[in-house]
Amino acid sequence: MQMIHSANGLKSFDPKKPTVLITGSNRGIGFAFVKH
Repeated sequence: MQMIHSANGLKSFDPKKPTVLITGSNRGIGFAFVKH
């Protein structure tokens, strides 16, 4: 699953964080959580 996220260009974020999984479905919401 992490590979899919990195494909979306989310590899910039820490894949260790569970919030990244959320970005897979909703990038907008995911980014908001990551900022927090």
